[in-house]
Amino acid sequence: MLLSFRPLNASKNLSSPALLSTLWQELQSAFPDALSAVLLPSQGHLLLPDGVGEEYKSRLTVLLRMHFPGLEWQAVQTPRSLNGTGRLIQGVRSLALLPCKNHFVASPLDWMFSTYPQLIHAEENAWIDAHRLQLHIGKRGPRFLFHLHRYVTGEPLSPSLADAAILHQANGLFRESPDKLENPVGHHAARLPPVWEQSHQRANAL
Repeated sequence: MLLSFRPLNASKNLSSPALLSTLWQELQSAFPDALSAVLLPSQGHLLLPDGVGEEYKSRLTVLLRMHFPGLEWQAVQTPRSLNGTGRLIQGVRSLALLPCKNHFVASPLDWMFSTYPQLIHAEENAWIDAHRLQLHIGKRGPRFLFHLHRYVTGEPLSPSLADAAILHQANGLFRESPDKLENPVGHHAARLPPVWEQSHQRANAL
């Protein structure tokens, strides 16, 4: 489900880095089960597991009013469901590329108020990790992040990032089912999933 919010007055956006940082931390605390998130001075978006949309809406509305009473916000709309693996992956791609689309950074890995850099860098204690995302997308394997990054950017991961991502995911798979861990080279997910083969597919507009 895609949950979005924007300041009411475009001229009074979230221009303060300290304000953005505080809001980012509050969003992480309020929505720990998010699948993707991005925060810009003019807008914020959360990709959430399918659930009760009105509950997500109420949770966000309370957060904005309680922690940021000096700001006015557009009415939060009930989030819409992104049914299907293809649309979910497109949603992750859309959020990751939003800072680039708005000319804040050249690479989605460079925007700090996005879950995408932490995901791809396989950071410890990241808000969103590959294991959780794979469970919802239904695609698993130690090369998941490699394929995801190529789908999002059209570029391969750097060798150092690719090695770190594969090691991190292999450790995650081992913790989940150590007796079923497959050789990463021969793993079925080392093949590009069909939905990612169309790397230039247009993502849903936000």
